[in-house]
Amino acid sequence: MTKPSVKTFTSKEGDMIDCVEINKQLTLDHRLLKNQKVQMEPNLHVTSLHKTSPNAKSVRFGLRELCPIGGLPICRVIKEDLVSVTSLPKIPSVVSLIDNMVQNIKYGGGGCVTVYNMTVAHDQMTAYNKWNEFGPPKHISMIAAGWMVSTGDTLSQLFTYWMGEEVTPGFLLRPCSTYGGSQCELIIDIEQDRNTGNWWLVVLRPSIKVGYWPKELFPFFDGICPPMGSGHKPDDTFKRAAIFRRLHWVQWDGKFLSPSDNTTE
Repeated sequence: MTKPSVKTFTSKEGDMIDCVEINKQLTLDHRLLKNQKVQMEPNLHVTSLHKTSPNAKSVRFGLRELCPIGGLPICRVIKEDLVSVTSLPKIPSVVSLIDNMVQNIKYGGGGCVTVYNMTVAHDQMTAYNKWNEFGPPKHISMIAAGWMVSTGDTLSQLFTYWMGEEVTPGFLLRPCSTYGGSQCELIIDIEQDRNTGNWWLVVLRPSIKVGYWPKELFPFFDGICPPMGSGHKPDDTFKRAAIFRRLHWVQWDGKFLSPSDNTTE
């Protein structure tokens, strides 16, 4: 589960981080990506993401120690990680919005989501994410990004998800929201590169390009529940709920398109 690293260090939280050459990362071993040439910069039409709400702070993420140029920070997978992941079900679609305006060609979408830390059991996980889903019913392709608290953990991390296989960058998100108090948001946008067809994940403001899902991965893209959201039942106070705001599609020219009146839950 590891590749030779050019540097290894331990994060503040005790995770081993391997700096792997970007062209030797594990994802390139996927059968559909054998001849993939890594795209270093995207050609995106969205030049700036939404500002954080005046009622909320923006989260931050990153490593205190950097990898050498050309190195990709990858959290080392240990046996316990594999056991916990295989014991969990696939992430379900609990609540979703469907936009029936099919005549509008979509090149991505995004929004702002509040982030919380919470405690989950060793056989549970909780996630709050935004996803793009395309394809016929029997061949659905999906790209998702958001935050997640992993099994037996208490800290919220950036994560991504595609085609039913989870990939967790594992960047811790700080600061997080306080129930009934200060709110912190993660700004997420997923957009297609018009030149290559790859799907890029962009977060925060100013924009940070985290990486991309190669187009080859998406052939059809033309008991007791764990806590969710803020960990409390919703009421009329936004400071006591995990929310998505300013949801939007991305049009061909990079302009944002609000969900239509035909959007259904």
